[in-house]
Amino acid sequence: MVYKLETRQFYLSPGVTCKIQIPVPDLARDPTQAEGLGNSYSEKTETLDQFLTEMCFPQYIRAANRAITSFQCSKLPHMFLKGQKLLITPLPVHLTHNPAAYHSGRDIIIIDSDSFSIGLSQGSGVFLYGHEVGHRIINFRRHTRKQAIDEVKGILSMSDNAFAEEVLCDAFGYHIALPGRTRFDVLDMPENKRKALVNVALKLAWSC
Repeated sequence: MVYKLETRQFYLSPGVTCKIQIPVPDLARDPTQAEGLGNSYSEKTETLDQFLTEMCFPQYIRAANRAITSFQCSKLPHMFLKGQKLLITPLPVHLTHNPAAYHSGRDIIIIDSDSFSIGLSQGSGVFLYGHEVGHRIINFRRHTRKQAIDEVKGILSMSDNAFAEEVLCDAFGYHIALPGRTRFDVLDMPENKRKALVNVALKLAWSC
């Protein structure tokens, strides 16, 4: 079967742009495929469009709205929602061990579509979103980034800057995912250290 990516863009409150990409049969290249959609090219395209509009895209919009609502219910400054860009797309299998990323050059959060909608063993789709929001906040708070990373290293008695930054982003994800998470194993450590990491994340976000 020949596939293409069906792309649609949505504007979510407040000021968040969400682009969603879903692989679908490319009927223009091979109109004989996807026989279950209908008998003719026009019938197939109409059925496919209805399925995407009524079932597929709303699924990811609901997931995106859950993540944004969780952000709004957190103690993070809402200014980091303004101009936020999300790309929900299927990532290649060899990349799904890292199911999300923040691209600082394009200022965009990219999340694997399956991981975002159904979550992973290490956390929910909301956590993945929150982790990448953490990278975005760190990118915008470069002047206080080093201090925050040093505080994380002190809390966990570590020396690796890159790993400390990932842990800090986990703290952002943990804070945003609470209290609505169903499964969450990240930051599996004593409560006092977990709270200390979240406080570092909040202090960084609110720094001037």
